Amino acid sequence: MTRPVLSLRLDDADLRVERDSVRRVNTQIRRALEARFDLGPEPDLVVAGALQVPEPDAPPHLFVPHGAVADPGHWLRHFSRLRSCDAVIATSDSCVAIHHALTEDDRYGVIRIPLGVDVERFRPDEAARARTRTALGVGDAPLLLWTAGCAPEKNLANALQLLEGIARALPDVRMAILADDDARRPPMLDVARASGVAERLIWHSPVDPEALNDLYAAADALVHLTLMWKENFGLTLAEAQAAGLPVFASAWGGLPSTVCAPERVVLADTWVVRGGRRVQWQALVPPCVARLSQPHTPRIVPEEIRARLGLGRFAHDLERAVEAALARSKTASREPITLSEAGRETVLRFASEAARHPGRDTAELCRGANARTLEHPQALIHAHMASRAEPPTGSHASLQEPLDFEGEAIRGLNPAWTPDLDALSEPSRRALRWLREPRGRDEVEAQLSRETRSALQEAGLMGWGPAPSTSNQNV
Repeated sequence: MTRPVLSLRLDDADLRVERDSVRRVNTQIRRALEARFDLGPEPDLVVAGALQVPEPDAPPHLFVPHGAVADPGHWLRHFSRLRSCDAVIATSDSCVAIHHALTEDDRYGVIRIPLGVDVERFRPDEAARARTRTALGVGDAPLLLWTAGCAPEKNLANALQLLEGIARALPDVRMAILADDDARRPPMLDVARASGVAERLIWHSPVDPEALNDLYAAADALVHLTLMWKENFGLTLAEAQAAGLPVFASAWGGLPSTVCAPERVVLADTWVVRGGRRVQWQALVPPCVARLSQPHTPRIVPEEIRARLGLGRFAHDLERAVEAALARSKTASREPITLSEAGRETVLRFASEAARHPGRDTAELCRGANARTLEHPQALIHAHMASRAEPPTGSHASLQEPLDFEGEAIRGLNPAWTPDLDALSEPSRRALRWLREPRGRDEVEAQLSRETRSALQEAGLMGWGPAPSTSNQNV
């Protein structure tokens, strides 16, 4: 394409410039645009995150939401901000699928662009392997690597149980864990002691990208069993593949879209139950034992895989999104966003009932997430976050009541995205229940008072619909 004189502006805290870390999504975007475009003094294109609402006469906006998010409250705000955008980037198939399932059209130009990694920084390194294994004191023992810390939603607990299963076949196996020494570590230590693997753990502080590649080189496999509510891509998986490291991970959210070297990646099925999210970690024990039992050989990553994972490919793909944003007419800002019937049920039922933890009194399978029905407000979203395989029948350890180490973050929705829902008045809740059916602008203005409409808009619950008027009516 012709290189325009382009001034880039990054809006809101989601996209603040972090020049010191190429692992930051916004840093990737900025560097990719700087490499492809000349920068001028006026903003010809604004790259905006989920919290930015463009002015009507603003330059074209390229919207970068935070991917596949298992939280209806997030999607409420997502759609309230889409009306003034000119193009939308999604980093995974999961995010695209959720977006399309919740809306009735694709007027916002959703473009799937997987993120990239620095393949010159993340690459096989035999010298670093020998040096780092010596520093860790593991000798020739099989070594697993965990880089996701101790946050409950990252699911280290199941990784420790996986380690216990592997240790039955490989008694000398070890696991290096990158995690801050904070209040989230003691519960994981309790799980490790209960599983009998505490002495196998090597605790390591988080490291910079250069040292991280040394750990990728030293390890024999990466374990990444995340069930995080906003797992939109999985940079860790991409980095590990670039380094030639085998991966054992959860098939959750955007992680399957990250796989470029399927011969090195094994994904475990995930499901949603009334009590929370689950990964079938037990299925990873045999392939992990088989992989760790093989003698180490120098790793080679084919150039075509490196190209697919690299920042150069990301920059090339991002150019398509810029073209779309610059060319698109701003019709979306003049039209309401239309939620699908399933979308209305998903987001408005969630808000009107304030069901942050739907079905929390029962541990039965939430088949709505896997069978594509709508048994509870999260079902439609979880349908595109969890595996497409049907969950097993009968009693199963990973599908029971939440375990002792699980907190609210892994069991339900993240309250940080929905701080104001509990404060909604009863008229607002009645209005949301009413809005779950399709309503025209005149009908909304006739039935809902200005105060109710304003309250819903301030909570991010009506940004997808008609704008408020000065009429003051019933509800």
